[in-house]
Amino acid sequence: MTGQIMLEHKKYSLLIIFLFMIFFIFSCENKKLSYGEINISTAPYIKKDALNLKDFSIDVKPDPGSRYSLNIVIYSYTQGKETISLVKNGEFAVQTGAAELKALVKIMDGKKLMRAEFVEVSGNSNDELVRNLAKSVSGLGGH
Repeated sequence: MTGQIMLEHKKYSLLIIFLFMIFFIFSCENKKLSYGEINISTAPYIKKDALNLKDFSIDVKPDPGSRYSLNIVIYSYTQGKETISLVKNGEFAVQTGAAELKALVKIMDGKKLMRAEFVEVSGNSNDELVRNLAKSVSGLGGH
């Protein structure tokens, strides 16, 4: 009799452990936040129209009822460097490097800062640069 009771006890223990593990896995799932407001701005010394930010969009649907807001501040922008060098036949060779952008991304809960991340992206054109920024910012949506 005691062997049968112990066997039933082990079955229940295994079931409880299994259910706990399932609960733990689902509770650790990385959930994306929804934002009531998304703001993007540039430092005063960066020409906003050079970046063409009007088409900026991230992979998160806005939620007017959400208390969270996303603030992106672009603080560094280079259009890429151009290197001119003299080659063998007295000709010049021109090489163009990728454009780079650096931004501070802040996730706010009302006026309270929840998370801040520095993001650096590069691209061969301004459109690619803005798309890469959107991808990086979209990846920060979890909490």
